[in-house]
Amino acid sequence: MVDQHEYIRGLLPYLDIVKGTALPSLFLSQGCKESGFGKYEFFNNFMGIKCHKGVKCRIGKTSEVIDGALVPDLKLAFAVYDSREDCAKDYVRILNYKYSNGFDRYAPVRAAQCYQQATYQIQACGYATGLTYGASLRANYIEPYVLYDFDFKKNYKSDITKNFKWYEAFSSVKLPNRRQYQKAIEPPE
Repeated sequence: MVDQHEYIRGLLPYLDIVKGTALPSLFLSQGCKESGFGKYEFFNNFMGIKCHKGVKCRIGKTSEVIDGALVPDLKLAFAVYDSREDCAKDYVRILNYKYSNGFDRYAPVRAAQCYQQATYQIQACGYATGLTYGASLRANYIEPYVLYDFDFKKNYKSDITKNFKWYEAFSSVKLPNRRQYQKAIEPPE
């Protein structure tokens, strides 16, 4: 069995692909949940993406919530990819897709400013059928593995003046149901 932290580290290279489309905490938590930390990763499909036009597909086993009831052991067609990178790119394509009538299904997900909004919106927009999908992403992945920290990291090089000194600035962060804390801004690598 793959160590959970090691699995998360394995998904980090794909954060650049989803940048500007989904919060890193949402992407990482969905990858962990949909694949069971890699246990159920199906032909490089770690995001649980179903078969759709333009991808190769294979039949896989899953459970879905249909009309409010869990239906186990369903055989559905899932997208299969040559690489994890292809899966991440398809995830971005899906979240950015606009229908011919102009409907933009995942616009609220892309507009989310925090992981609470993002996880609520990904469920509300219908990415998954689970009735507690968003809450599960928060309670079982984002909060225990502190994935929200990835939402605050960015490329600091472009935001620095020449008078700036590292560790003289602090970022004040307040998380729901937690006390406020200050965190030193880390220098770029």
